[in-house]
Amino acid sequence: MKLLVQGSPMGMMPHYISAARGAHAPTLRELLDLLGDQARAIDPVGLRQYFDRRPDGERTCFREAKLLPAGSDLYCDGENLRCHGRRLPLPQGSLLSLLEHALQESLVCADKFAVALSGGLDSALVLALTRRVTGKAIPVVTLATRLPGYCELEQTLENARLLGIDSVEVIEANEADLISALPDAIAGCETPLFNLHPVSKLLLAREVSHRGYDALLTGDGADQVFAASDPRNYLPIVGAIVRATGLTLLSPFLDERVLGWAKCHGTDPEKTALRQAASALLPAELVWCKKTPRLAP
Repeated sequence: MKLLVQGSPMGMMPHYISAARGAHAPTLRELLDLLGDQARAIDPVGLRQYFDRRPDGERTCFREAKLLPAGSDLYCDGENLRCHGRRLPLPQGSLLSLLEHALQESLVCADKFAVALSGGLDSALVLALTRRVTGKAIPVVTLATRLPGYCELEQTLENARLLGIDSVEVIEANEADLISALPDAIAGCETPLFNLHPVSKLLLAREVSHRGYDALLTGDGADQVFAASDPRNYLPIVGAIVRATGLTLLSPFLDERVLGWAKCHGTDPEKTALRQAASALLPAELVWCKKTPRLAP
């Protein structure tokens, strides 16, 4: 069998297939163009799953187009397409060292990157690890919407202060920006959206790309890996949106060695294992701060 595509962990970078037609492509648009107009029949079950926030990781909004399952590879066996899941590696070493190695390897492919800092633990740990790995000052970016109950700017700047970061590039976006960017966000992720949070990621990534960066380093995936949050209703959407801006999306939490460690050690809603590992690098008030959900209006 010939390997065609190596699928991304937790489906972060979607890839689409039509096994019956022997076709595949990195975007729905490209796959449907290959299949022709007859393939545009809607899958009502897949459509409803997205609006219910419960996509199954296989269906799309179109009957003939399926997602390559997360963590699976796509092979060509003669004239047939076949998907095979990969086994997670057995963890070797501490969680912190695994995250550090994952980050170090991912940065080899990034010529010019920025770290997206938010008000939580995950991105703060990524920033601290990046500084440790590179040994130099890192460009830090954040999005400020100024929307009450949603904007994290105040906490983000406090986290930067705790980490000794002197400068944060604040990207401003208002309500009108979120609304006007919605069509592009939907075109980028190629799924229905049940709230505007992914649009914020688009605005951030688009501006980072405009500023000349080629990669965006984030804390995405930590909740899914260590708190067992469902990755299917978030990670593929964010990954596709960032990819549509021309950026490479990087996160050490989605390295398969880290996934293997989490599988062996278990998960919990408080991400205790991750917090314990982070305590070696971050101030206690940041490590043990409770997560505050912020839903986009």
